Amino acid sequence: MLALLALPLTVGGCAGEKAEKSENPDSADAGDPIDELKAIPDRLQAEIDGVLAPLTDAETLMGELESIPERYSLSAADFKAMVQANFAVTTEGAAVELNADLSIAADAQAELIATIQQLKDIKIGLETTPQRAKIAVENIVAIATDAVTLSTKVIGSLTAKAKVAMGDKKAEIEAQIQEVTALKDQILTQIEDAKGQLTEIPARAAEVGANFSASFAAG
Repeated sequence: MLALLALPLTVGGCAGEKAEKSENPDSADAGDPIDELKAIPDRLQAEIDGVLAPLTDAETLMGELESIPERYSLSAADFKAMVQANFAVTTEGAAVELNADLSIAADAQAELIATIQQLKDIKIGLETTPQRAKIAVENIVAIATDAVTLSTKVIGSLTAKAKVAMGDKKAEIEAQIQEVTALKDQILTQIEDAKGQLTEIPARAAEVGANFSASFAAG
């Protein structure tokens, strides 16, 4: 079963990709179609993980905000002001700028720039969560089509083989048909669960986003 929203999740690698059509399960290049079906829950989880990533990262970094300025001998106020100044720059690809009078080692500067860039990326990720959740739902619908198409082809192929098989071989094929049918039903249930989770994430992102922005407010 898919992980609940409350659990920490690792970023998946295919959150923005459309599912590709499955090939004929009898094709030599298609691989094991049952293995492909069994891999679908991981594809579903990757979609959820990708949308959740900025929320998870925001919650992690908000717990470290007091310690970050200390690493660079900055006051909390100066650090927040520097972050806010970089948040205000919305030009795509704009480089992070540090205070001109900041005097720290080059490696520490690089670390600080990377941290502020990460904070900017999180902010953008939180703000774009509704759009990214919508895309993930579309991807999951495509995955559902994959599951139905693939399982139908597998069951059709196995049914044809069962008609000419006898004895133990026939029983083995019929067991495979039952396995694939149960797997398809399980996947379709997981798909509905995933779609439900994705509809809840934007509201949570708005709440996390408000807390995240408030963390850098002056005062």
